Amino acid sequence: MVLNVWLFLVAIFHSFTQQSLASPHHDLDPEDLDGPSGLGLQFLPVARYIVKYKPDAKHKILQGAKSLKGHVKKDIPELNAMVMEFEENGLSPKMMAQLDEVEYVEKDPVRYLMSSFDSDSAPALPLSRQQRRFLQGESDRETPSPAPEAEEQAEEDLVPKIDLYGLRMVEAEIVQRVETDAEGKTKVCVMDTGYTPEHIDLPDRPWAIGDPSPASSCNTRSCCCNRATGICSTCAVSPCTCDEGHTSQICRDTQGCPDMDPFNDKAGHGTHVAGTVLALDNGGGVKGVCPMCQPVINRLFSDDGHFAYASDVAGAVLKCQQKGAKVINASIGGTEGSRLEWETFSKLYREGVIVFASSGNGGSPRVSYPAGYTGVLGVGAVDDEMKRARFSQYNFAVDITGPGVDVISTVPLKTGSFGRSLTLEFSTGTPTESMKIFGGTAMGVLPPTQMCTTGLLVEASDGCSGKMCVIPRGEHLFQDKVDTCKEHGGVAAVIYNNVERAFNSAVEQPEEHKIFVVSMSKEEGEALVASLQEPENANATATMEIGEPTHYGEKSGTSMSCPHAAGVAGLLWSKHPDCDAETIRTAFLSSADALKPGNATNCPPGISAAHCFGQGVINAASAMESLCDPLNAEAAKCVNAKACESWRGLRDQRVRYEPPAPEEEEGEGKVPGEQAEEAEGEGEGRRRLLLRL
Repeated sequence: MVLNVWLFLVAIFHSFTQQSLASPHHDLDPEDLDGPSGLGLQFLPVARYIVKYKPDAKHKILQGAKSLKGHVKKDIPELNAMVMEFEENGLSPKMMAQLDEVEYVEKDPVRYLMSSFDSDSAPALPLSRQQRRFLQGESDRETPSPAPEAEEQAEEDLVPKIDLYGLRMVEAEIVQRVETDAEGKTKVCVMDTGYTPEHIDLPDRPWAIGDPSPASSCNTRSCCCNRATGICSTCAVSPCTCDEGHTSQICRDTQGCPDMDPFNDKAGHGTHVAGTVLALDNGGGVKGVCPMCQPVINRLFSDDGHFAYASDVAGAVLKCQQKGAKVINASIGGTEGSRLEWETFSKLYREGVIVFASSGNGGSPRVSYPAGYTGVLGVGAVDDEMKRARFSQYNFAVDITGPGVDVISTVPLKTGSFGRSLTLEFSTGTPTESMKIFGGTAMGVLPPTQMCTTGLLVEASDGCSGKMCVIPRGEHLFQDKVDTCKEHGGVAAVIYNNVERAFNSAVEQPEEHKIFVVSMSKEEGEALVASLQEPENANATATMEIGEPTHYGEKSGTSMSCPHAAGVAGLLWSKHPDCDAETIRTAFLSSADALKPGNATNCPPGISAAHCFGQGVINAASAMESLCDPLNAEAAKCVNAKACESWRGLRDQRVRYEPPAPEEEEGEGKVPGEQAEEAEGEGEGRRRLLLRL
């Protein structure tokens, strides 16, 4: 039986590797090209290959790479692996795989951040529940625009305490109050885009991996990439002028370059994730799930924050472990698995490290990696009504669920838009409920301004000089739409969607020439365009005001649910530091708040609750109850006696989370009309074997 399983796995790996080598470029979701992530064709990932070599064979591998025109882009000596780009992608990787010193060669899959720009910035009217409470002084949305130079945050910058529904849903605060005589201050590694130590709500200068000084420019180069083969060549000038069939982009090298500065988070994603786990209990702003946990910061993504590779992830998690991290948060994912990545996470599992990864934001049954590996806990997302978030994947890789919609947390200083004021009024009376602030927008007041309707790209004939450009989404990059609006004298841009939902993204604008940029839904945008065709609206105007950025942002995605789960694991381990990973893992999985399948919870028809929610919504208080249960024989061997005594004195004060009443009877939370069927062979009865493919 064991032999049969082994042969089965070998066959899977062989098939997987051959499939990987056959495809010279990475598969991308079409939406990633102009869509929610604002990825853009200029960031098309370059095809790279992982070469896993046998012990003491590194020198011969380098010789082989030279003869096959392979360029080493990354060296991971801890794993006996290198990452290479080949000038001849079709044949060279296969020839490399035939060398006696090589164990295997595989394509290096791409990994993306798992937050959605769909709710990455402040909404227009009506404001969210949390936004209204903050503006009314009862509690305290984020734009991924470039952060200004870091500056010390004064104590008076402490804002009123923000009511975080996620903290209440996972019942973290009552567990934070548990007293123990052996608090472990568990190290939690946030592997992301960086960290902002100057933020008043975050621990100052934590343990970090990397050089906390500006990274050398040798990390990037301008290049032209063949879209058919993935082969790239460096340009003499930037930006590149590329031939037809090629795309101009930025290529990243890491070989021979200093590590990226972990305390320079221009993308803002890492600071947001870190705040959810680690934000301090300082009486204001936000508070993390585990404020007593000790942060380990590992910057995985460059300033653009668009993508990394599986090999980067494999090397990064090992560095987290070397720094003593017992919990790792990986708010990342991609659609292809990697043998090297799987081997690395399997090693961490055996050695007692708990790893959480985002289950994915496609709203489909497709599996995301690394969440798809055994030993990695895949985290799905629910909203404040404890319904499956419309973007959250549903498949066997979902192990646990956490709050992931409109999650408020820390962002780099003066880059956030939670609590940022936004008003927009059309003299036509068109609704603006879907309006969102684009990253990189101007701020201030736009006086009554006439509007021009355009095609997919603004043309001189549109007569937009001095006006607000009203532009449909599609075909061209958001950046191009805004740039052409500016080129033709536009002073503001409204980009409306081409599918039925609100959305958001970001653009780059120089400080000396910024215009107002917002988005709106397809329905409202088309209504605005139709109204502007009416003769009586020939001189219709729009008025807008966007306030100053804040230090807090609101994001949605399984990137946001993941740190809630990681924080709970760190919190439990801090109260019971003598317990091992299996005991902590069993406690929060077995005690999660179970949710039922069906329309009431946004679980698609025919899909099991286990695939939508895993074991359920993670709950720190229920997990503490499980650990301190006298009948839990395994936990009794390791739990802290004082912590359990303190818990028994607190548990009667538990306040179970009550979802708010829906603000609308229809709309938010409805199950989409088109539902993907459950993938064949992924029923509840199927158990995962080593690698999910």
